[in-house]
Amino acid sequence: MREICLQFRPRHAVPLAGNQFAVSSYVDNQVYVVDAGGQTVRSYGSGARGSGVGPIYGPGMLAVAADNSILVADQANDRLIVIDATLTTASDVKFNVTRKGLQKPCCVEFDLSRGRMYVGEWSPSYAVQVFRI
Repeated sequence: MREICLQFRPRHAVPLAGNQFAVSSYVDNQVYVVDAGGQTVRSYGSGARGSGVGPIYGPGMLAVAADNSILVADQANDRLIVIDATLTTASDVKFNVTRKGLQKPCCVEFDLSRGRMYVGEWSPSYAVQVFRI
């Protein structure tokens, strides 16, 4: 086992290429890329410069696509966003949801073998949305 000490409070972490990790911080409203020593390489979120969808608020779990872009469950904004691998550009992820959009998405997972993405919603629906990818 190995411990990586961080300078912020983490919520979720996923491995990236090149011995780096993407880490969400619900408290800081940011997504960080850190190296194996825990040093921040770059970040996206509160006060971040770059183009995108505006501030994230309450980032939860993360998933990484084949191109190293990072899918973020932006829980308090009721949406999923995708941030490019350099953490400079973000965009909303659009879905066909039978009701009024996602509700407090807290976790996301890819199942490439089945061609599915699963999104867990907190309240008020307490549901799992299943999407073809």
